[in-house]
Amino acid sequence: GGMFAVYTYITWTMTEVAGMDAKWTWAVLMAYGIGMTLGNGAGGAMADRNMDGAILIALTAVVAVYTVRRDHVQSLHIGSPATSAAIGAAAGACWSFLGIGGGPFNLAILTFFFAMDTKPAAQASLFIIAFSQTASLIYSLVRGSVPAFASWLLVGMCTAAVAGSVMGRQLAKRADSKMVDRLYLFALGLIALICCYNFCRFSGII
Repeated sequence: GGMFAVYTYITWTMTEVAGMDAKWTWAVLMAYGIGMTLGNGAGGAMADRNMDGAILIALTAVVAVYTVRRDHVQSLHIGSPATSAAIGAAAGACWSFLGIGGGPFNLAILTFFFAMDTKPAAQASLFIIAFSQTASLIYSLVRGSVPAFASWLLVGMCTAAVAGSVMGRQLAKRADSKMVDRLYLFALGLIALICCYNFCRFSGII
């Protein structure tokens, strides 16, 4: 069913969203077919080794490409509370399944679906993570499922979090959207390296 949707809207997406000439539809379809064939082979092999790691690597790659080409992609301007809630619920379910906060991916969602600039989107993403992690902590406390941890580790993390927030506030005052974009791409690069390392480690490659 998903493939019918792709073929139905691919020309509209090319012309109305990406701003491409309709005469290049054949080239896009050919590139799409080649990419899908290669992706099926590589993705299947990666998923057999480590499903979560493969999904994270794919998501990071998609977000990185979108960030680099964002000026050529028309953002949406969703204002419906119901649609916004549905997007948030879908994203939250996905991040919960993968066991991540979803920070970099939240930023891409905010810039694409809600046409936000990078800097306010990054700030909104931090609030989203704070609320979601607080809800997760409350849920774990109520169920009594908080794992054992060293007290010194908690103190160290809290201290680092406070220091990081102070430094981040000072940086935010001086940074514009272009600087945030560069920092964001740098962070995506680090995330990609970490994902690849974890994938190789948990797959037994290294």
